[in-house]
Amino acid sequence: MPLPKPVDALWIELQSVRAEVLEEAEGLSQGQADWKPSTEEWSVGEVVHHLTIAELTATMRATRERSRQSIEKLATVDPRPLTFKHFRFGDLDLSQWWQLQAHHDGIHLAQIREIKDAPGFPRA
Repeated sequence: MPLPKPVDALWIELQSVRAEVLEEAEGLSQGQADWKPSTEEWSVGEVVHHLTIAELTATMRATRERSRQSIEKLATVDPRPLTFKHFRFGDLDLSQWWQLQAHHDGIHLAQIREIKDAPGFPRA
């Protein structure tokens, strides 16, 4: 189903970040996924787990498909009356929730890349 331009742009942003997160995480050895720059920082595996709250990359792919279905539904309605309370930001409409999700995933994408670039990260 074709999406209206603003919704399509949101979908592209969300999927782009998620695809990059998946690309960064795929193919890592267990040692790489578990490695932490310090005891206070997360490993790539912990970041991915945080994003999916379930089975790592397989669930992330399934989540991406469900997100697409939700975005398609968003394209058929005015998202402004569809509000949900965020624990920190208060009432957000459905479009704002998806924008927040894309931003959130982007933060963790940068985090994964920093972990992988840190001195001592296992290369295999």
